[in-house]
Amino acid sequence: MVQRAVRSTSLSITGVIFVSCVLPWLLASWVSSFVAPHHQQLRTPQYTSHRATETSTAVVDAAPTEAPSTSYVAMNRFMVRDGSGPAFEQRWAQRKSSLKTLDGFQWFGLLRRVQSPDPEDEYTYSSFTWWETKKNFNSWRKGPAFKEAHGGGDIFSFLGMIVSGFLTSKGPPKPCFWKGDVMMPVSAPSVKYDGGPGSKPDFDGGKIMEPEVFVSLRRFKDDGVKGELEEQGRQLLETEGFRFAQVLSRDQEADDGAGAALLTVWNSRKHYEASSLGAAAVPSRGEALYE
Repeated sequence: MVQRAVRSTSLSITGVIFVSCVLPWLLASWVSSFVAPHHQQLRTPQYTSHRATETSTAVVDAAPTEAPSTSYVAMNRFMVRDGSGPAFEQRWAQRKSSLKTLDGFQWFGLLRRVQSPDPEDEYTYSSFTWWETKKNFNSWRKGPAFKEAHGGGDIFSFLGMIVSGFLTSKGPPKPCFWKGDVMMPVSAPSVKYDGGPGSKPDFDGGKIMEPEVFVSLRRFKDDGVKGELEEQGRQLLETEGFRFAQVLSRDQEADDGAGAALLTVWNSRKHYEASSLGAAAVPSRGEALYE
């Protein structure tokens, strides 16, 4: 009887704590997610079977001056709800992150799509993280920095992430992994972005961020075109506004039919469109425009 009484009392206390503390906090999070972010609607992606380009928002961290010759790229693709783009970007701008302190980390970009490679592809954002090796990526994934990036060390931060994700996105993100080779211009980029997750804690989510770089992801069915893509990348090294390129091969079974890709990063969309790639033929699996 004593044990039952203690157990009943414990459950009652837990219920009181949830109703008085957790539930109001969840409701406050839900309300705030709808109040501030909708001052400006997210631009509707232009769907086409032709190409997609990916440009990065202001949540960017630049490739180093002396980059490694290899890359391992982890991407997450998101379907963000209409009108929730600013709130989604705010979550990245303010989240805790120690990425820049980790071995092998090279570059991060939150990519906002403005044109899709496929009419059935409804992803509107992608996160892009470049690691030197797959081992570096796995070390982050299994370490405390991963926990920090996905809700931190307390239940309130974790629940806040879950609620925010539910309110801004249509379903969970879908991962995509690539391994590749890197090509950098001889001279270092004139501008180094010092951003990344958590780099803009004062961003209020009132409107979408201004893009800092422009990223093109030309997609192909298989990696038999690797030599051709490497040559295309080398031809861009002296092009104005070019930052770096990566020839990528899928490190998983492709769920979108793209087994290889040429990734190029530019100072602006204008520089990309003036380059040889801007007028190049459409690749077999389209070209993924984010801004």
